[in-house]
Amino acid sequence: MTKRERYKKIASLLEHSFPKAEFELHFESTYQLFVAIILATRCTDKLVNETTPSFFAKYPSVYELAQATEEELLRIIKSISFPETKARHIIKAAKTIVFQHGGSIPNNQAELLQITGIGQKSANTILAEGFGIPAIAVDTHIARVSQRTGLSSQTLPEKIENDLIHIIPKEKWITDSHRLILLGRYICTFRSPMCDKCPIQLYCTTRTPEKANENLLF
Repeated sequence: MTKRERYKKIASLLEHSFPKAEFELHFESTYQLFVAIILATRCTDKLVNETTPSFFAKYPSVYELAQATEEELLRIIKSISFPETKARHIIKAAKTIVFQHGGSIPNNQAELLQITGIGQKSANTILAEGFGIPAIAVDTHIARVSQRTGLSSQTLPEKIENDLIHIIPKEKWITDSHRLILLGRYICTFRSPMCDKCPIQLYCTTRTPEKANENLLF
C-alpha cells in the first residue's frame, strides 16, 4: 500500500468521525485571524478565544493596534503564554502591515513570512483560513498524527508538510488538516493517547494491542 493509498483510507475514516471539522480559533476578519494566530503560539485555542473579544474591543483594526504600547497589550493578554514576547511581536507586525501593506494582511506566503511573529505554519494558516488558499499548516498535532500513522518519518514541520502535500489532494488540504488537528488534539494526544477510541487505529504504526479496540478495526 502506498502512502497515498494509506492516506485515502485514513481520510475516509476521519471524514466519518469529524464530518464538520472546522478551525477552532474565533475570528471575523483576516486582521483578527492574524492576531489570534500569533496569540495561539504554544497556547490553547480556548484561552485565546477567551482573550480576543476584549482585545478586539480595544483594538478594532490594525491601525489602532499599530499605535498601542506593549504595556497596554500586556494588560489584556497577560494570561496568554509568553505575553511579553507576543505583545512586542504583535505591535511590530501591526506597524509593518500598516506602513508596508496599506493596512491589509498579505495573501501570499513570501510577504507573510517577512512579518514579525509569522512563521510558515502561521502563514499557511492565514492563507487557508483567511483567504481560502489551499495550504497545510503543520502544527504539533498534524506532525504527531503523521508520524504515528507512517505518513511521514520527518521531524521538521516543513519536511512533514512537503510529505503531506504529495499525499493529500490539494482540494482537501484545508479540510483534512482540520481533521488531523482534531484527531491529534482530542484523541491522538502526546501523552496517554486514547487508542481505544481512535477511528484510524488500524493504520497507526505505534499503537499497542492492549490499547486497541478490536471492534474498531473492521
